[in-house]
Amino acid sequence: MPSPPATATTTRGDGIRGTVILMKKNVLDFNDLSASFLDRLHEFVGKRVSLQLISAVQADHGNGMKGKLGKPAYLEDWITTITPLTAGESAFTVTFDWEEDIGTPGAFLIRNNHHSEFYLKSLTLENVPGHGVIHFICNSWVYPAHKYEKDRIFFSNKFYISDVGLFLCSVVISPDANKDKSAWRTDEEFAREMLAGVHPVIIRCLQEFPPASKLDSKVYGDQTSTIRKKHIESNMDGRTVDEAIRQKKLFILDHHDALIPYLRRINSTSTKTYASRTILFLQNDGTLKPLAIELSLPHPEGDQYGVISKVYTPAEEGVENSIWQLAKAYVAVNDSGYHQLISHWYNFINDDQRGKFNKLN
Repeated sequence: MPSPPATATTTRGDGIRGTVILMKKNVLDFNDLSASFLDRLHEFVGKRVSLQLISAVQADHGNGMKGKLGKPAYLEDWITTITPLTAGESAFTVTFDWEEDIGTPGAFLIRNNHHSEFYLKSLTLENVPGHGVIHFICNSWVYPAHKYEKDRIFFSNKFYISDVGLFLCSVVISPDANKDKSAWRTDEEFAREMLAGVHPVIIRCLQEFPPASKLDSKVYGDQTSTIRKKHIESNMDGRTVDEAIRQKKLFILDHHDALIPYLRRINSTSTKTYASRTILFLQNDGTLKPLAIELSLPHPEGDQYGVISKVYTPAEEGVENSIWQLAKAYVAVNDSGYHQLISHWYNFINDDQRGKFNKLN
């Protein structure tokens, strides 16, 4: 069992301590007993696991207005923390330098310089100045750094996104309605799960309307979204689409371009799905709400003719509500599938394997 979480404190040395809970590979893979030795060897020569806090409130003007990065901090005592094969979780302390110009952390980067991957469960900070406890739920594999183009990022229970994917405006995750057994059906819960779920960084600020496609029009025809102003403006607190875009109030979860090239093949099996685009609105209380979902299929006469699309909008009752619930379900399935295939597999295979996959598909 993991040791009790360390209590994070702000000391005169400007340090904030926290606890990382993870599961080492040798605990989960009995066939790779060398992983523990090699990871300790990497640790010994200075190839450690580093974390950097990212500001939720301060942008770095020299880095494309992304959240300001804190100094790297490292997991402590990896070498001396011996994990028996039956122990499961391990708890590691990490100490961050407190920098006032960072302010409240909204996310953190993690870089695994070890030989082996590990399963990261959580990071907990306590007594963060002006905030208190900040908890990051991760529940994801962190592979060695050379397998990523960019370091992994995880968000706190208060989520921050912008037109570059990170931190220009804040989105507060709404509280769980644990007492309401039908809460999972609400639009608020749909957006909350999207933010707190498997792949929140794909949500981006909408910069053009209607949303366009980057697919080759010579091959796939016109893939421009069929979502129109009439579908969403009545649910935007009196704003027009143009005003909402200028105010960074509109966001999109776009699973259109990634799926369209493969939909015919997918739908020729027992599995059926749609490409999807979801438009979301940032409300004054900091939460997101879905405004419209577009579901698309390849044109029956050929890819060069584009797609057949239909737009669905929120409905409170009747058949329309049932259809709206189904549209949200397709979006959730796409979100999970994209994360598993692209984030967990495609991004980690080598260039030769990726080339063969692209030719095959």
